[in-house]
Amino acid sequence: APVEPSKIIGVGLNYQSHIREMGHATPESPMLFMKPPSGVIGQGNPIVYPRKGQKVEYEAELVAVIGRPARHVPEERALEFVLGYTCGNDVSERVIQFAEMKSGAMLVGKGFDTFCPLGPVIATDLDPTNLMLS
Repeated sequence: APVEPSKIIGVGLNYQSHIREMGHATPESPMLFMKPPSGVIGQGNPIVYPRKGQKVEYEAELVAVIGRPARHVPEERALEFVLGYTCGNDVSERVIQFAEMKSGAMLVGKGFDTFCPLGPVIATDLDPTNLMLS
C-alpha cells in the first residue's frame, strides 16, 4: 500500500444509490466507522475471508490521504491537510455488519485483517470533484 495509516475513518451511506441499494433512509449526519490499520494491504495482495464469512462484498472508494497532523481544523481549511487521493476497497462481511448495525455499531464486519486494500499510488494533483469510480 502507498501509505501506512495510523487510523482509517470511513463514511457509510454517503451516496444515494448505495443508500437505496441497502434499503436505508438517508442519515441526518454522516455515518462514520473505523477500519484498523491491520486491514491495509497493497495492490495484488490477497483478501483473506474470515472463517465465519458468509457474504463478503467490496466497494470501490476514493480515499483522501491526510498528509499531516490535524485537529479541530475549520471546514474552509480542511483541504490544506489532504496530501492526495488513492483508490480503496472497503471490504465488508455483510451478515456480521448488518447484525452489528442493529445495535448501533459497525466494527467487526468491516474490520477484518486485509479488508482495506489501498493504492497503488497517491495522486497529489487530482481534482476529486468529478471522478468515476469502478
